[in-house]
Amino acid sequence: MAELCKVRIRAAGSPDFDIELEPTATVLDAKIAATAGCDIDPQFMLIICKGRVLKDEEVLSNCGVRSGDALHVARGPPLAVAVPAAAAVSSSGPTSGPTIGITVKGPGGVDVELHALGADEPVDRLRALAAERCGLKAEQVHLLHKAKMLRDGQSLAAAGLRAGDVVRVARRQAEAPPPAA
Repeated sequence: MAELCKVRIRAAGSPDFDIELEPTATVLDAKIAATAGCDIDPQFMLIICKGRVLKDEEVLSNCGVRSGDALHVARGPPLAVAVPAAAAVSSSGPTSGPTIGITVKGPGGVDVELHALGADEPVDRLRALAAERCGLKAEQVHLLHKAKMLRDGQSLAAAGLRAGDVVRVARRQAEAPPPAA
């Protein structure tokens, strides 16, 4: 397994903080991870490294970003990202085992408390609940906890979530439609 790249995020109005990314991470991945420490939605975020504004689809290592580098974050004009309609989410009912309460911080200042989540529940369910509360579809959001993206297929406890933790919701960038033939 390749070693993670640790970079410092510098955003005006926020203290500097570090994030860890895979070597193949894109600028968009860095934007999503940066939402853990600054309150700028990725669609409004610019990442600047070595005096150059980086594009979302660029791979950080191909841009010359190395472990120990600083990425500057600034608010820019919104990218062309469609805002999806609200999605309905069905509850899987009560859980067995210990429960935890989590604060979800979403785009546009959404701040929601989710209570009585089972520590053994999957990240997928948290994603669905958080997306619903933010008016988004589950497949269109990333969840971040302590500057790390949560992955589906593991329990909340296995992902390191504890009572009182904060999870940030960031929109995934809409994929461009294929070019017309």
